[in-house]
Amino acid sequence: MKKYLCLSFALSAFLSPVLAESPTRLGRFGAWDVFKATEEGKPICYMTSSATKAEGKYKVRGPAFIIVTHRPYLNSYFSVSIDAGYTIHSGHKMTLIAQQKSYAFDLVQGETAWISQATTDKKVALAIAKTSGNIVVKGKSSRGTLTTDTYSTRGSLQALRTMSRACRVAIK
Repeated sequence: MKKYLCLSFALSAFLSPVLAESPTRLGRFGAWDVFKATEEGKPICYMTSSATKAEGKYKVRGPAFIIVTHRPYLNSYFSVSIDAGYTIHSGHKMTLIAQQKSYAFDLVQGETAWISQATTDKKVALAIAKTSGNIVVKGKSSRGTLTTDTYSTRGSLQALRTMSRACRVAIK
């Protein structure tokens, strides 16, 4: 429960500038939570999970989590972002490894990284949902600390289906 509250607080801070109301939790599926909210009066849906294991020689670090978001009103689907829990090194790409493939998160701002290619987002979201076991995220902090975070994929497929259904997005 403490982990959920911490993640919920972090997500509220991350999304609060654009959300008009508190998100509604649609369910917890394994290690993944699904929410629906409104942004500029339009529905958005997202699923999120926090790291189950965080490795690195750091002294202080915030929570690390992944968010997959649908924003139908912007024609934005399966957008994947990583919040590292630290300021990401300038010029460094975060890397997510799923199904023995690496995906570079090359857009970085502060603690958050995204993929610049929208077509790759869907591939990553589906890879997360189809991976059995764990995915790994590797990064580097602004202080040069290398990190490796592990996320459970348990429940991610059901979470993806639930959030997609809630925002009326087809998973093809």
